[in-house]
Amino acid sequence: MIPFFIFLSLSILTLIANIAFYLNQEYFHAHTIYKILLII
Repeated sequence: MIPFFIFLSLSILTLIANIAFYLNQEYFHAHTIYKILLII
């Protein structure tokens, strides 16, 4: 169960980070970061 909670936490943090980048950066820059996160 512990790995699941870790995965869930990372997913939530990633989602928050994506939203923050989308709101604070230009669309292209945020989209590039999103692509990098998808690759990882």
